[in-house]
Amino acid sequence: MPAQKQFFTNSNNYLRGMRIDSVRTNGTDTVYYPFHSIRGYINLVVAIDSNGGSWLGKKVIEQTDGTFLFDDIWNDTVIIKTQANIGDSWIFYNDTSSVYYVANVVSADTASIIGVLDSVKNISITAYNGTNVVSNSPINNLSIVLSKNHGFVKVFDLYTFPYHDSDYGYTNFNDYFFYMVSTVHGFPPFSGPNFSPYTINSYQQFTQVSFHYPSQDEIYSYNPGDIIGGTYCYTSGYGQYYCQNGIDSIITKTNITNGTSYTARIARQTVDYPQQSAPVYSTVSYGSSSFQYTDTTLLFDSTKMPEEWNAAYSYYFVANDSSNCFVSNLYEFDNSYVYQDYSTSGGFPILFEYCGIDINIYKVGVGIIDVETYWGDPFPTPPAPGCWSEISKGWACKKNGIACSGCPTLGLGVQGLVSSQNSIQVYPNPANDELSVKMPDNAAHTIYLLNMLGQTVYSLQTQLAETSISVSGLAEGVYIIKVADENGVGLSKKVIIQH
Repeated sequence: MPAQKQFFTNSNNYLRGMRIDSVRTNGTDTVYYPFHSIRGYINLVVAIDSNGGSWLGKKVIEQTDGTFLFDDIWNDTVIIKTQANIGDSWIFYNDTSSVYYVANVVSADTASIIGVLDSVKNISITAYNGTNVVSNSPINNLSIVLSKNHGFVKVFDLYTFPYHDSDYGYTNFNDYFFYMVSTVHGFPPFSGPNFSPYTINSYQQFTQVSFHYPSQDEIYSYNPGDIIGGTYCYTSGYGQYYCQNGIDSIITKTNITNGTSYTARIARQTVDYPQQSAPVYSTVSYGSSSFQYTDTTLLFDSTKMPEEWNAAYSYYFVANDSSNCFVSNLYEFDNSYVYQDYSTSGGFPILFEYCGIDINIYKVGVGIIDVETYWGDPFPTPPAPGCWSEISKGWACKKNGIACSGCPTLGLGVQGLVSSQNSIQVYPNPANDELSVKMPDNAAHTIYLLNMLGQTVYSLQTQLAETSISVSGLAEGVYIIKVADENGVGLSKKVIIQH
């Protein structure tokens, strides 16, 4: 049906989709027109075809006997007989060379397709040369599963089949997106197959999955008691960097119009390296925060299918990912090797910057897993800068009552989040002769007083709930007082000494 969408992933979690844009009749035939994709030889400088067919064809013809004809990039036709029975076979594709490919219905059964019981047929593809099977043909590893009500359950790229021109070797060069992500993509948690572009293997097989475009409210879905950690770092091509590490302990969750509102206790550590010759500044603070996410803001562009012409990203999807202590969906989209602005390049892909990478990975119930952006020149001629970067990473420290093993607390710890910002009091501020530190209990802790050079001018280990520090002998100015428990968790804030 027009506008209806289906989605598929391969064993590397690469996401593809199918959408029929229009339908017309031609005599007794029904003609379907899928969305357009990018096709052409890939070497980053040769023109590509922005009006190419989707991975299942540029045009699909349905005949009254259930036969479907898929046109391909070689100006030929792939044939699938949906009404064939077990044991039936037919010419699936007749290469203009001596090789041809036979489809055979090897089994029929029922199966659960996206949670719905359906009738399915399994079709194997075999390469022949005359009457002899071409035993070393990689096509023999491919198969199709058809269902009565869901269409393709399992299928491979039909538009570039059999992945070579007549009498030439196998190549993926005409499958623009898949070639790029298969040979150069390798960002965790997904690793590119790194297969030769002249090899056909299981990565060509795609299976239908239940996929929808996730909203912010779905991705950032928390419950009271959840503890989520994360870090953000910015690095310039000149060597400066700035990082903020954080841990959020969710306190309340409230449903609001079109979304969810949360409150949390937070810990933040800021690390600033402003210049190559300057010292590194690090401060830690604790507090509270409120935030909300809406169910109307999507992370993905839902108007474009994966691989559609002028789409901004290539996509990956893992249903029921089991990392981070619990099972939920995980999504990746990146534009590392996807070119958007073809209209200004005369049909040529825009040459990417050597450092140009944009990766976005999210997991339901955690939020950000890995978001990375790089730009600049990795081989600069001084004093020109090199690569610049912005990197955010996230993880679950505790989820649905389960503590996650290996959670990086970044030196902030989790314990400090469950006490309020005001549980440790430092007063007066400014201080003249004495500075008092009041703890909520008699637990062991250490008090540090540092000057603005980062030098410790006072330290004390104690179990007293209240401690007085003589500051009469210290020079006037701004200091940092740090109060830490046995786990290094506590308070860091500025105090002023005035005599």
